[in-house]
Amino acid sequence: MAFSEIYDFCAQVQGMHSDVATMRNTSIWREASRIVYEEGFRAFWKGNLVTIAHRLPYSSISFYAYERYKNVSSGVFG
Repeated sequence: MAFSEIYDFCAQVQGMHSDVATMRNTSIWREASRIVYEEGFRAFWKGNLVTIAHRLPYSSISFYAYERYKNVSSGVFG
């Protein structure tokens, strides 16, 4: 999960449980420091392993296919 997604999630949850005046005073730096304070620096990469495991097979197949078709097409059209 990227930091921007974590920030969006925190802003949505905070908006459900607090008043509008509190939301007006939030900033990305304040939220980042709050996350580091409450959950630690590693919280910014929470869920990232699952994302990598999900996208790695697709990306590797796409990369291989692109390179393979590029080499074949350069032999045919080149």
